[in-house]
Amino acid sequence: MSDLVKKAINRLIEEMEKKSAKEDIEIVQSFVQDCSKYVDAVVNMENAITVSRFILEPDAYREHLVNLDKSRKIAHDSLIVSVKLVNKLCRLYDVDPIYKGSDSRIEVAEFAKQVVDEFFAERKAAR
Repeated sequence: MSDLVKKAINRLIEEMEKKSAKEDIEIVQSFVQDCSKYVDAVVNMENAITVSRFILEPDAYREHLVNLDKSRKIAHDSLIVSVKLVNKLCRLYDVDPIYKGSDSRIEVAEFAKQVVDEFFAERKAAR
């Protein structure tokens, strides 16, 4: 697996470091965390769909799914804002955008998974 996104993130951070832009670096860090939070919300939702119907009463199951879906949507909305903000920072620091896709919610979601996968792969490669 390539690490194109991680390299782009590192390029952006390097430019920020040249200007001692600690707050902007923290925004990039939050972006990566937002990717992880969204992927986590999706996994929790899918797990609940698979498992919770066997351990919860029907009304409790529906309520649980509604709450998880709200959490997933909030994480997704936050992710979209974070992606746009990081790309805005890319323009400000004159580096290529980190996210090159469209405004499609599905594309942004897939991108979040790619970011998480790249960070996870690095952990495996460090062994």
